[in-house]
Amino acid sequence: MILTHVPLQRVKQYCFTLIELLVVIAIIAILAAIMLPALQSARQRGRASSCVNNLAQTAKNHFMYANQSDDWIVPYYVAYPDNATKWMDAFVDLKLATNSSLINFRCPSLAVSAGKEASTDQFYGMMRNKNKYYKIGRFKFENMAADYPEVTPSKFPFVMDSVLNSKTPFLQTYFVAWAGTSNFDPTRRIHLRHLNKAAVAAGDGHVVTLSRNDILSEFYWYNVPGDNFFQLGEK
Repeated sequence: MILTHVPLQRVKQYCFTLIELLVVIAIIAILAAIMLPALQSARQRGRASSCVNNLAQTAKNHFMYANQSDDWIVPYYVAYPDNATKWMDAFVDLKLATNSSLINFRCPSLAVSAGKEASTDQFYGMMRNKNKYYKIGRFKFENMAADYPEVTPSKFPFVMDSVLNSKTPFLQTYFVAWAGTSNFDPTRRIHLRHLNKAAVAAGDGHVVTLSRNDILSEFYWYNVPGDNFFQLGEK
């Protein structure tokens, strides 16, 4: 018997060349560069939506306080002889909120520094004015003729995205100093943190997210604030 040797066919293996690998990597990098800004923008819009919800709840609690207090709005700050009470403390005292639920009175876009969860510089800012004691009415804010002559609640910038820009990183602050008055504090500003916009709750409870120019045109101002009344971005 004659045996015939049949050689085994080698399977040809194909390998990527260096140039082909670089082309694939470049394509992936280009796609990532196109998609990541869109994903980041979507995430920021989601945070802005959560901020609007939190701010609306904050305004609602202010009105609940007023209903229990003969229409008086909670002052942003009251200095008692033995203790200082700020607006979020009053909510807890009247059982309108608990210490654990205070997280709903801050913007989710601005990180809370470790150990500062209960700090008063971690919440939305009330608009501070010459007279911190005032009433909310159906058609106007009372006892504020010096600052808000005949202003309707829908034109009153009540509670908003705020920032204490003297801190690093930025902190939210429980009040925003009224621009154009002797009470103005340039370190406590409206924070345009949502794609250069800020969420503002008006005196009638409606919440809007507006740019600097739209905020100036939407609400009544004692004096038109300058650029140092607004803070862009995050730090």
